[in-house]
Amino acid sequence: MKGKIVSAVEIWVGPTKGSFIGKILWIDPETLEIEAIFDPEKTEEWKIFRRLIHKYGFWESRKKPTRSDELTLLRMSPSLTIRKALEAWGEKVIAPYPHAAYILEDGKVVASEPTLAISEFIVRGKEHWKKFLKFGEGWRELRKNDKIIMDWLELENPTLEGTNPTANSEYIAFQRCALWNEMAIYDKKNMELVTIEEDYTGVFTRKYFENPKTYRLPVRLPEGTPIQRIMAARITAEMPPSDETMAWLILRKAEWDKHDERYKVLMEPYYMNALLTKHPTTFVGIIHPCVGRTWAIAFAYDWKKREFTSWNPRLDEEGWPLMITEHAKRDVSDDLGIPPDRLEGFGQYMTYDPERDHTIIGVCVKLPGETPKGDKYHSAIYWLDTLSGRIIHREMHRGRICLLHHSNGLTFYEVTYRVDPTRFEFDDALFFFEGTKLYTKMHPRKVLRSAWEPGKEFSWGSENMAVSPDRKYLCYCTHAECKGGWSKPAVVMISIKEGEVAAKKIYEGLQKKKTAWFADGHGVWMP
Repeated sequence: MKGKIVSAVEIWVGPTKGSFIGKILWIDPETLEIEAIFDPEKTEEWKIFRRLIHKYGFWESRKKPTRSDELTLLRMSPSLTIRKALEAWGEKVIAPYPHAAYILEDGKVVASEPTLAISEFIVRGKEHWKKFLKFGEGWRELRKNDKIIMDWLELENPTLEGTNPTANSEYIAFQRCALWNEMAIYDKKNMELVTIEEDYTGVFTRKYFENPKTYRLPVRLPEGTPIQRIMAARITAEMPPSDETMAWLILRKAEWDKHDERYKVLMEPYYMNALLTKHPTTFVGIIHPCVGRTWAIAFAYDWKKREFTSWNPRLDEEGWPLMITEHAKRDVSDDLGIPPDRLEGFGQYMTYDPERDHTIIGVCVKLPGETPKGDKYHSAIYWLDTLSGRIIHREMHRGRICLLHHSNGLTFYEVTYRVDPTRFEFDDALFFFEGTKLYTKMHPRKVLRSAWEPGKEFSWGSENMAVSPDRKYLCYCTHAECKGGWSKPAVVMISIKEGEVAAKKIYEGLQKKKTAWFADGHGVWMP
């Protein structure tokens, strides 16, 4: 087994129940020994950030942060849609934390950038954003200009977040700030930030109508209703892509009537999750509500051409943008004979296959009642051509899809389903696909139970896996329940075709009588 495995762990450090710190491990796949550890708390970047939040208070409370407050910024929290913690870039790894995005090599920091979203400064007319246009220079500005943090803390909900690391041949990217879901894309050659100059009238005016005291418009609005005033104005700006900007571009392109149900959907609070593709200046994204994920719109956008790669104004047919949840409800309706209006979207997952240029989206649909087999959910998984949005292949499953990921040429997803309708008993199936062809299927619970020893029981609830470069092994990063009630990080190496445990290791020395486990969010297995 060649290459190097990089994955994140969470270690309980106290004082409260949820007080964990996130560290990153470099592991030799042959011996499963740890070669390097990255600890974000020991970085110079964290020292700068900690000084500022202690000086000016912590978010809404404006009080000095507690130890638990600090720890929320020191562990990874991958998005629900793209369960990805790390991204490989040659021999380096992109690792976004809530306080900063790091580029790491063998446990050492190569470069980093704070996760403040510059979109917020742009819309509020603050000039700070011009100081954050090159990866790594943001820390220099924070060192010498405390007003940046003061302005950030003026927000009602200045949350920090780092998610969805992604890279292609020419760019790297990650998303920052839950408030904006801003996609920070950097050119690998000069590490300069990508911004898109467009008409963002809807973005500026929506913020203004939400809070006129905080936001100032650069133009004077005409008289009329809020919708009339938005439609009559024109505000052009240069901004990174985000949930707000992409939703507005869809609305403006579609030219829907303001009473159209689809228009109302995109004017609600939502999140965007996005990934770069093999086409250097194109990314795929999925927009869904902040709570519930009951609907989702998927799209592909070329920021150099400033256009969607295809355009489907109906949204419920094949092509971008695509109301993927409505599509899944129709397919489940055809499968089960339940009217689509009685079905409810219950979550989406997205990944990207760079070898075949496929965007894969999994949708969970909640049923109005249990099926004869006792299932409350049905799942649809779609393989789409990235540029056209055409559906190439689909898979339907009874049960609930609970993860979807692509690693080293294989796409895999897990479905949880009810075994017996008379009993509250469930099982999981892990499906591996090479392109659109089924590669193999395994039941992780059965495989992991075969590796149990007295006092060392491996958990099968992992959302942290990586496929070996030769596609023979699955690195299943989980934890073991050991004697005394301690959880300890553990790696189980599984032969994918045979579905058998090839090697295993429990990491005893990472913590002293403290609970720890591999964190949610897939790691990477580098060649």
